[in-house]
Amino acid sequence: MKQRFMLCTAFVLLIAVFGCAPRIAPASDVDDTTAAGATTKTLVGGPEIFSEAQVASQSIALAVAGPFSGDMEKYGRPTYRVVEYATQLLNESGGLLDRPIAFYAFDDGCVSAHGPKASQWLVDQGVRIVVGHICNGINLTARPVYEKNQVLVISPSASDPGLGVRDGLFFRTIPADDAQADLLMGYCLERGWKRVGLLAETTEYGQEQGKYMAGHAAVREGVEVAVHIDLTPDGDENLSLSDELAKSKLDVVIYCGQGDRFERLVRRMRVEGNMTPVIGVEGVEIVNHLDSFSADIRDVYVMGVTDLHQVPMYAAFYEDHLARFGTEPGPFYMEAWAAVSCVTAAMKKADSADPVKIAEALRNNWCDSPLGVISFDDYGNVVGTGFVLRSIENGALVDVAP
Repeated sequence: MKQRFMLCTAFVLLIAVFGCAPRIAPASDVDDTTAAGATTKTLVGGPEIFSEAQVASQSIALAVAGPFSGDMEKYGRPTYRVVEYATQLLNESGGLLDRPIAFYAFDDGCVSAHGPKASQWLVDQGVRIVVGHICNGINLTARPVYEKNQVLVISPSASDPGLGVRDGLFFRTIPADDAQADLLMGYCLERGWKRVGLLAETTEYGQEQGKYMAGHAAVREGVEVAVHIDLTPDGDENLSLSDELAKSKLDVVIYCGQGDRFERLVRRMRVEGNMTPVIGVEGVEIVNHLDSFSADIRDVYVMGVTDLHQVPMYAAFYEDHLARFGTEPGPFYMEAWAAVSCVTAAMKKADSADPVKIAEALRNNWCDSPLGVISFDDYGNVVGTGFVLRSIENGALVDVAP
């Protein structure tokens, strides 16, 4: 049985005690003369606690990797801020495992081709724990070097299902792209919905989600995709489409896409007396149209993400960011805090900086984080937060699964 450990609370207390802004290096400082992958190394915080000899011989090398300059900086800078600030707070409180933490950063530009260089440079510096990378592609190209050298990687944003390896050293604090499909097909089985109609917009997102839905249905006994139709996002096939769905005697229709066609399709089906349950994947334009769903429009569902605003740690880190920077936290900021919190907590639980022992602790324990109480499965996927299936009832959303 998984145990629960807490370290995120410690970060909140440290923020309250020290209350000082981290030294965030501007992009020009993070960037060196190399066009592909800037590097930096510093001991952030605690210089009066640790001697130079301790830093040189005993430090735990912690790295952050992502785009810290250029067009993609907005996706990487929040994670950079988190790792640097967490390192500062830990060092100012005596380090981790009674050892100082040396902070490394690699600006990979979110360019897949930079993966081998980034991973090799970090390994050469002695880094065995990396928070990042931000983009899917560079995680894939960096993986061979990390696997060869047993480097633990925990990403706040990489969602490609192919990154997960059973009992491996890759973890993520964001759900994998196929998490929606897994939840939805499980719910279909629970409700006894065997014949599925799958509608996928011809967008990258729609086609990707359609592929995952079909794949998960194929491996689950008792569920089959009886109808699979591709739709242009702004098309007007609803007339013939509604007829085809009615003739197919489906148990449920799943709409994969992000357009506002979902509402129009549901409305037409109900007007024509087709009461088949309909589910829209995360991203469908529905929240601004809830009032238009009258009480007699039943069995309509939409996927969404877990509401985190009531999580104490989320609120604490949110307010801290506002106080220090005067802005809203950027993309993946909370996921980055969850990554750092759980990794450092796992290190304390394992009483070791060995990536293999840290990975074992991550999989076998629960961690308090801004995402709630989370853990990780055998493939490094986050457990305890992610997607939620909601029913539309009287113009409001009601959680029904998980």
